[in-house]
Amino acid sequence: MAAKLPSFVKSFKQIEGDKAVYCWRGGMRSRTAATVLSLMDIHVNRITGGIKAYRKYVLDTLDTMRLDHRQAFVLHGLTGTGKTAVLQQLHEDGYPVVDLEKLAGHRGSIFGHIGVEVSNQKTFDALLLERLKQVENAAFILIEAESKRIGKIVVPDFLMEKKENGVAIVLELPLEERVRQIMKEYAPESYKEQYLEAFNLIKNRIHTPIAAEIANSLESDRFEAGIRMLLEHYYDPRYKHTLSQYEDSSPIVVSVDHVEAAVNAIKEIIDRNGKEGQP
Repeated sequence: MAAKLPSFVKSFKQIEGDKAVYCWRGGMRSRTAATVLSLMDIHVNRITGGIKAYRKYVLDTLDTMRLDHRQAFVLHGLTGTGKTAVLQQLHEDGYPVVDLEKLAGHRGSIFGHIGVEVSNQKTFDALLLERLKQVENAAFILIEAESKRIGKIVVPDFLMEKKENGVAIVLELPLEERVRQIMKEYAPESYKEQYLEAFNLIKNRIHTPIAAEIANSLESDRFEAGIRMLLEHYYDPRYKHTLSQYEDSSPIVVSVDHVEAAVNAIKEIIDRNGKEGQP
């Protein structure tokens, strides 16, 4: 340890914000590390019981959480309608957003893991609990209509229930704006080979001539054309079937030309519904 001490201390100094050390079950190693850092005027926290105890706390808390007193506004919409961008802007504006895709480090599609840092289940659970505690005094939450699985992580049942019983808001954007939004979020020019590999996993589900044309578009850097065909021949038919299950619940439809207008429209919907807790 003595030989590694300078780099150990330097690494801790570079960590921004609150710092913590921990063992698997809690013990002398984390106590020693905290003591050494304190002598170097670097103040850290210790996790009592170690990371194993913290993991148990996270699971036990999520298992008993219900959110019964809170309304949920749930964003639906076809791929590329800017649901994630809308939630990000509402979050920046101080609204109680629970961005499940951000917490999962995955965009929820076959291409969703590319260019992002993917969370495992343990990380997702911990980040989810932290975010829910941050918005625990809000009268409502804003979430996206995710499936039970986002990449490899599983969303807790109580959030799925909130999604199913929440106020459904369906975003609608013109096709060309959706293509532009996808180009902005996914940056296909930066991860071309990875997108081609992912496309190979679904191409057999698309009519063969169309699949070949999509592949050719992606390979020749005509990403907008490839994305447009993916929307029209793969994603839209799949998601329209999913959206049809909400027809009986009379969803609120927000049909706009761009994401910024969608943000304003959703703020008005929250105001009309008489919800407290917005900024």
